Amino acid sequence: MNIKMKKFFTSISTLKSLSFSLTILLFLISCGTENNFTPADTIENRDVPPDYSHWDLEDDINPNVVGSISGIVYSPSLTLQYRFPIAKALVYVTKSMPPVIPSRNYCFECIDLLPATPYVITDNHGSFRIDNIAGGEWNLVVQKGQFRRVRRITVIPGQNTEIPPEITTLPSKDDPSQGDTIPKIAVASGLYDWFEDLLAKFGLADLGQDYRYVRGSEEFTLFYNGGRAYGIGIEDFKDFLRRPLETPDEDDLSDFHILFIPCSNNHSDEVLAEPETLDNIRKFVRDGGKLYVSDWSYDFVEQVFPEFIDFIGNDSQIGSAENAIEDFWDTEGNISDADLTAWLSALGLLPVQLLKNWVAIEGTASVLGLDKEGNQVEIVPKEMIYGNVPSLGSKPLNVIFDYGCGRVFFTTYHTIGGHTGSARPDIIAQEMILLYLVLDIGVCTEHVVVPI
Repeated sequence: MNIKMKKFFTSISTLKSLSFSLTILLFLISCGTENNFTPADTIENRDVPPDYSHWDLEDDINPNVVGSISGIVYSPSLTLQYRFPIAKALVYVTKSMPPVIPSRNYCFECIDLLPATPYVITDNHGSFRIDNIAGGEWNLVVQKGQFRRVRRITVIPGQNTEIPPEITTLPSKDDPSQGDTIPKIAVASGLYDWFEDLLAKFGLADLGQDYRYVRGSEEFTLFYNGGRAYGIGIEDFKDFLRRPLETPDEDDLSDFHILFIPCSNNHSDEVLAEPETLDNIRKFVRDGGKLYVSDWSYDFVEQVFPEFIDFIGNDSQIGSAENAIEDFWDTEGNISDADLTAWLSALGLLPVQLLKNWVAIEGTASVLGLDKEGNQVEIVPKEMIYGNVPSLGSKPLNVIFDYGCGRVFFTTYHTIGGHTGSARPDIIAQEMILLYLVLDIGVCTEHVVVPI
């Protein structure tokens, strides 16, 4: 058994709606069996607002007929210390209620908003403004992935209405009857990387005075995979992974949208040699699930999706990469993604120090796949962040790739950046990066491609 002793707002630039016939890839419609909405379903009995697409917006719109709204979209936490603005969130108004988000795993394919829908995407400070909205009552929809809040608002002709934060803050609890939806999240406990504490800061559980999540308050499901979760009466992660998908009356992977497997020891290594369990994980992702893995749990990427990332060490030997680098290392992160760089810059978080890296990546590989029409397409992993690895130079530290309708996200460093799950009162930069990327990988899928 391996024992690891750890030594881890410029407003929107006058985004005006320009022409309401412009379309945006929307995070609403599923290809799953629980949500068979089509654009026609949303049009039926819909009180369609005037179509201004043929108007000259500068000269022809009567300001006494239309108004505007503005505001800032925030993360779910109600504690100001942990609240941050949400970039690239979708904000729009509609007369009808948006379709229900399925409560189980589903294919979250992108579709177009209906013509004449007033919408905008938030900037790096979470700010938005929508102009030229017909006066009257509307449903305001604020959404990032499966986090969605819907509230009634009134647009006043000739005026801009500032929407208060309580309406534009993403929800922390799932309550569709009140217009609030959050993804169903499964978390494997970590021996060295206690992700549940970060989710509490994010707003999905109460945070105790010791800066750890309060058991029983969580809006996610925790499974035992080593660490302090031992003996608290929760299900073993191995049993959960082995359970056939679509098992009635018991949780299985198909009951969740996101699965987090933070750094732990070899508690679950045995399931990585079981073809049925590997198939369960692959099908979960292929059908739309989002998988996050960090550090020593890397074999949940290496063994399940071996074609995408080449880890330092013997690829065929489970746990080999754990010992390929002599000790942990810290490094300054070189952010290669322009949107992430802009957001971190807006929040004053650059440069970024990435703490407690233990597993190294040699490189990534593109993989050939087939889209839904049977066309051959190349799947290219996205190397989001680079950093210096001892004796190896600059290597990817953070990689995302698509698989079917879902995504896989791996980091070489601890989520919380500390020693064996150490708690802290603040949120450090690498935690912020993780939360940004977790929200970002949860958005809709533009191209469903399965490796050949």
